Amino acid sequence: MRKDRHEKKKKSLGKKIAIGLGSFVGLLLIVGGIVFVIAYNDVANTMKNTHTAVERKDGLTNETKSAALINEGKPFTVLLLGIDATEANDLTGRSDTIILATINPQERTTTLVSIARDTYISGISTNKINAAYAFGGAAGAMDAVEQLLNVPVNQFITFNMEAVERMVDAVGGVSVDNAFAFDFQDDRVTKESFHFEQGEIHLTGKQALAFSRMRYDDPRGDYGRQERQRQVIEAVMRKVATVDGLTNYRDMLTVLGDNMKTSLTWDQMRGLITNYRSAADTIKQDNLQGVGDMVNGSSVQVVSSDEINRVHELIAGQLK
Repeated sequence: MRKDRHEKKKKSLGKKIAIGLGSFVGLLLIVGGIVFVIAYNDVANTMKNTHTAVERKDGLTNETKSAALINEGKPFTVLLLGIDATEANDLTGRSDTIILATINPQERTTTLVSIARDTYISGISTNKINAAYAFGGAAGAMDAVEQLLNVPVNQFITFNMEAVERMVDAVGGVSVDNAFAFDFQDDRVTKESFHFEQGEIHLTGKQALAFSRMRYDDPRGDYGRQERQRQVIEAVMRKVATVDGLTNYRDMLTVLGDNMKTSLTWDQMRGLITNYRSAADTIKQDNLQGVGDMVNGSSVQVVSSDEINRVHELIAGQLK
């Protein structure tokens, strides 16, 4: 009899624990659901405000073709343009950061190719590719990159220097592997002096901006700066994908809403979340390498046909 009562108590206790755990899990699901709905609405409202239509000339791609690629989960390209502006909501000026990202979910790969801002291209004011955005907007920059590399440019994202600093702070800073120690006096943006040790370093927003801007003391010049820019972008991408990144989503949305414009619609962004998450598994980095020269009194980077073909084949191979 005593044993039966003991067994009943054990079953009763086990049942209470099970009910308690079930209630706790249920509570987490409810709270998680509320957070998801709030976050979803916040993201939707912000992303809808960042969308801007782009009118393209007849070229290798257009808005209809680009939308179809994302809807079908196929590889596509997006042009990342970092604008030489320091104030929130200011996306005017030259595109001093030009990175063509190729996103391939089948190969589970994203390829980032930097293009030097002084790359020579005919038909553009000053013969430099960074002027294409200043005089023709996002459409002009997309057309210029298509002309240069003979690959389709499907989408664009523009951001300014304010976005880099604030996004890094929003994710709690980023860590990068610095190739060599250097000092940098930021006379234009933060008005501060910075020292960066060699090896793995953790960067705040201001430090990340300075780290990605220095070029005169880099043995590789602007190409070294491009590599550091890609490092910061990759580090932010990886940080955003973590749980810690998700907890700061409101801060990140504020940064994006103030400092970014894109041709991607909210529906297309939702498609990216569904069909393209695997493309972040491997991130490859490259750059279009030129040689310094003078053209019509301007200092430019002239890229050989062999180098253009190499990068063309790299990107075209990822778009198959």
